[in-house]
Amino acid sequence: MVEPAQATSCGFVALIGAPNAGKSTLLNALVGAKISIVTPKVQTTRALIRGIAIEATSQLIFVDTPGIFAPRRRLDRAMIGSAWGSTQDADVVALLIDSHKGVQEDEEAILRGLADERLAVAIRRMHESPTRPWAVAQLAKEAALSRSAFFERFNRAVGVAPMEYLLAWRMAMAKNLLRRKEGGVAEVAKRVGYSSASAFSVAFTRYVGLPPTRYAREEMEARRS
Repeated sequence: MVEPAQATSCGFVALIGAPNAGKSTLLNALVGAKISIVTPKVQTTRALIRGIAIEATSQLIFVDTPGIFAPRRRLDRAMIGSAWGSTQDADVVALLIDSHKGVQEDEEAILRGLADERLAVAIRRMHESPTRPWAVAQLAKEAALSRSAFFERFNRAVGVAPMEYLLAWRMAMAKNLLRRKEGGVAEVAKRVGYSSASAFSVAFTRYVGLPPTRYAREEMEARRS
């Protein structure tokens, strides 16, 4: 007699919080291995790091994210966009708070972004249709807000302007596609919302600091070494 197959389940858990809230420490403890850097220095996690914990027939994929804070540089805005993007793809979002500090301004801003249903609609639309030529006015309409109210509310809650958030999401997608060698530059450009390979290459180089082809080549060499 053949035993019936056991049902399996899998889910994503995004670990978010202010810098040095303990996200990397928790991830390492949950998966039982040191896969994320732990240091007193802030913002050592600059990209999404995934770890898998298995319990019986269930898999939990934990995603360590950069700390969310008020950005001052382009790199800061890119990291924050990446962290917020992880919340849209997760089944569960876990907000970590340093018990010694309590809920402070950074955590309050994160909670506003998570709790604001209107902003969540706009963020979800950007993730569902990244190739659409979004404008602030269109996103404001999705959120049922005026353009000025939406822009101010988004900036205050998320920490970056709507178009900066969209750029961060598109670039994160592009980097993943290039790493996985899913098409040439023209194909990747099309899949992340650019009408031409040249326009995409300029935007990618300005954002990442490397042309797309060089980024893909260096990523491949890094995996081989």
